Amino acid sequence: MPVASPDRRSRLNNPEAMARGLDLAIRCVCAIEGAGSSNGTGVLIGADLVLTNHHVVDSLISTQDFSSAECRFDYTDSGDGRGTVAGQTFRITQVVAFSPPSPGDLIGGGDVFLPDRLDYAIVRIEQPVGRLPCGERSIRGWITLEERPPAPQIGAPVYILQHPGGRGWPRDQQALRCSSGDLLDEVAGGARVLHDAQTLEGSSGSPCFEEDGFRFIALHNARSGDSQGGMRRAIPLERIVDHIRGICDIAHLFVGKAAPKPVVVDERKLAQLRAKAADDRKRAAFVLMDRTSEEARFLMLLNAAVKPPTGVARKPSLNVIVSRRGDAPSYFLDRLRHLSFNFPPAGKTASWLDALKKGLADPTRAVSYAAWPALGDPDERAQELEGQLYGLDPRGRHLLILQRSIDAEWSEAAEKELLGWFAGRLAEIFADNPDGAQCVVAFITADDPDGDALAARFVAMWKGAEAPPNCGFCLRLRDIACDDLIEWRDFLDNAWGKNAVFQTAIDDLFAIQTKQPLGRVARALEVSLTKYIEDSLDASKWAPETLR
Repeated sequence: MPVASPDRRSRLNNPEAMARGLDLAIRCVCAIEGAGSSNGTGVLIGADLVLTNHHVVDSLISTQDFSSAECRFDYTDSGDGRGTVAGQTFRITQVVAFSPPSPGDLIGGGDVFLPDRLDYAIVRIEQPVGRLPCGERSIRGWITLEERPPAPQIGAPVYILQHPGGRGWPRDQQALRCSSGDLLDEVAGGARVLHDAQTLEGSSGSPCFEEDGFRFIALHNARSGDSQGGMRRAIPLERIVDHIRGICDIAHLFVGKAAPKPVVVDERKLAQLRAKAADDRKRAAFVLMDRTSEEARFLMLLNAAVKPPTGVARKPSLNVIVSRRGDAPSYFLDRLRHLSFNFPPAGKTASWLDALKKGLADPTRAVSYAAWPALGDPDERAQELEGQLYGLDPRGRHLLILQRSIDAEWSEAAEKELLGWFAGRLAEIFADNPDGAQCVVAFITADDPDGDALAARFVAMWKGAEAPPNCGFCLRLRDIACDDLIEWRDFLDNAWGKNAVFQTAIDDLFAIQTKQPLGRVARALEVSLTKYIEDSLDASKWAPETLR
């Protein structure tokens, strides 16, 4: 039961609490458009939930047609003389709970106000806008429906934030406005309260706030047609909350649930984080770019060597790749480092999509980079390799990546002996390790016919029984064709959505030359891939995980 409050001149209030409440309310009050016979106002009460009047969204309830219904946030005056800020709109996708108006809410309905007819509705919008950044804040937040909202105090001041109708066409709405007045009386034992704050058509569904802490106390819903002095009516929030808890099976998810406290965002830091997110996605995209089916087979064999079937002996752990510089072997080595040991061969889809959306996963092994010994005395080369093994935990999970650029003076026969010896040392040191250690030696040749011939000679060492002892597999990175990228393009589409401009860039690139080194392909696609990623970040309203 509402009770009379002291005269407003004798009240003492906390101005900081009022300012905080008003600041939150400004972020959470929205205009509602295209959802009923006239536009209205709503207030965000959860990450994606908006409270308003039933009659503001009656068309959605009766027709279930959500095609034109929207909530517009941040529709305000710019404050710098440039006029209004249009804000951003979000589609309404569902009516979560509702209660129709009582007869007394309608013109000529008298004072008949039924306890289960409270003229409210809760709608869901397409984005969790309450958890998304707003201006300089980490999140917008929302106004919590308290478990026991404060009762309206007759005689106390009241403030209403609203989007009243415009001065032209009746469906136009003004930017956010605030009016103030007093709570004048109660109706039908407190079923409704009367106030004299100014409202217009379009203000229906506006939240009413008390002065103390700017707390949400009532929902404005109508002009009091049978009253004098231009009084308006509002529904006490305590009655709405009680009704919501009785009919809505998800009420416990938002009634009494406060939003995380927003923090002020350093815009420069946010821009840096966004740039890093874009770079991480671009790096992942190039790392995952397939050249040929041989690469997929190499990864499958490598993974099988680490985790062989029960009863099958583990295969040797030293493997070799041979490529030209233009084949950009660093991308493939990054794939080994971050992804090769993170999933079984049949389960890469989730890992790869996650890499495209968030960047490459942390390596699951201790990764060491070093140089494969240069030409020279065999004993000195062996001693140099022995030093690479010093300090490695025989029980640990290791990935050694050894690289060397080679030329026509290189002897594959000498390398065969050294590779076999080093593979034997790995097998000896990690013999009792159930997981083993993996070593990949990358030989890189020049981008010319001599380099191609040298690469072919090294690959030939693995033909038949010619492979170095204790060694595993040899992969030659080759030029890629447009058809080699079909699966890769599907992964990009699934992670970021389709992008016609980027697909055209790929088609145009391969229209000039049917097969090309990956390095050249990556350079040619970098600009269009960067734009593709930027568009995907914009479309998803990207924010760091810590701000969501």
